[in-house]
Amino acid sequence: MSISIKANATITIIFLFLTFLPCKELFSQESYFSWEGLISDKNSAEKVPFASIRIFSEGRVFIFAANENGKANINYYSASKTDSVLITSIGYKPYKLSCVELQQVQRITLEQDILTLNEVVIKSKKNKKTKTIKLGNNTPLCYPIWSYHIPWGCQAALFIKNEKTEGQIITIRYYMKDIIGRDYHLLPFRVRVYNLDTNSNAPGEDLLDEYLIVSLDKDKGNWIEVDVSQYHITMPKNGVFVGLEVLPVEYYLSNNIVTESTISTTTPDGKPAITGGLMIGSTKRSKNSKKPYDSWANWGTKEGWLKGDDRRQQVVENEDYLINIIVEKRK
Repeated sequence: MSISIKANATITIIFLFLTFLPCKELFSQESYFSWEGLISDKNSAEKVPFASIRIFSEGRVFIFAANENGKANINYYSASKTDSVLITSIGYKPYKLSCVELQQVQRITLEQDILTLNEVVIKSKKNKKTKTIKLGNNTPLCYPIWSYHIPWGCQAALFIKNEKTEGQIITIRYYMKDIIGRDYHLLPFRVRVYNLDTNSNAPGEDLLDEYLIVSLDKDKGNWIEVDVSQYHITMPKNGVFVGLEVLPVEYYLSNNIVTESTISTTTPDGKPAITGGLMIGSTKRSKNSKKPYDSWANWGTKEGWLKGDDRRQQVVENEDYLINIIVEKRK
């Protein structure tokens, strides 16, 4: 009888151990966090498109985005139960929760935020010419112009220091180039502007309060100039991250921008895969060059935002995106 009780007790302990093991392993050093769900309006239940989902994980910052139908797919490695989530969207109040809480729901509802705008006073410039300055990677074309690949659903940004300039960013310029000849430099992308997160030294708060999606006109060369003067973006004192976000592949498929036949391929073991993304121009720079910018990338599933050569196999050594901005200086 005592042997049977001991056996049952042992079985119970093993069962409890196996039951709680996945929860413990989910937030171990090698854990993989995954969440798929919808983001919608609290009152109307309508889907909120392109909501920004930022995850703070032990000094790292991961940035994801919902698609045009409010669907979000999040996954990254080395998750911790202390990771926090911040979901933001234009016109809605920020929504904060932990990754543990996020995993327990399939839908996030955002509450609309009523914004009160201050009075804007327009003054005559008395025919004086406005002074502007160009900042960022404006490297003369003495170096070869390369083509850099940003995969579906990922982001890339160039950090531009503030060279003691007070004013507003009025134009963002991207040099788009596709050296493989598949016109991936013509795909639409979302313009992104962030300030500097001084804790992580990575992209921080969104500064562009609109979903601005643009694309290059192939008849107008390789430069695309985006007028952002109407958004009144003040040049941050600590510098600014100016970049682009390649939308989820479903966006391009559903809008007939690409077809499955043009982006389908196979892995070395013969399994189907989807390849492609956006191509942006970049420049090689001297190892001794001290430029006021650095290229960053967020591939979403590994270590979040990474700088320069920290991107390991994803980057060519000493290469920077060809992005610059025009700032209207204050007098």
